[in-house]
Amino acid sequence: MGRFFRSQGNPRVAYAVEEFDAIVTQQVAVLAGLLADCPEEEAGELAAQALELMLFYPIPADSNIAFSLAAFEGRAQPLVVFLPPRLRQEAARRYAKRTPPRRMFPNQQKLWKELSLL
Repeated sequence: MGRFFRSQGNPRVAYAVEEFDAIVTQQVAVLAGLLADCPEEEAGELAAQALELMLFYPIPADSNIAFSLAAFEGRAQPLVVFLPPRLRQEAARRYAKRTPPRRMFPNQQKLWKELSLL
């Protein structure tokens, strides 16, 4: 039933969303593994660049696409640990400004809370 509502009854859309989710999850895991082997400062800068792309993209006018993209934002969570405190605070501030915490989906709230921890 969830698949039906998420894809509005289109099985091709459901398949594309599931495939995209698997790819994003894998790519973030690979990136996190690579960052673990980098010097701390470099890892922080690269993680910040990746989070910029994953969290601060232009919001699409189509609400269905915007909803789907917001669902994938939580996949960025493994990258947060690489951010130095200054960049974490800045990302948390910008993220809450973009989507107020009371309007965030559970995955977004979890990510925002992790960004806010120091």
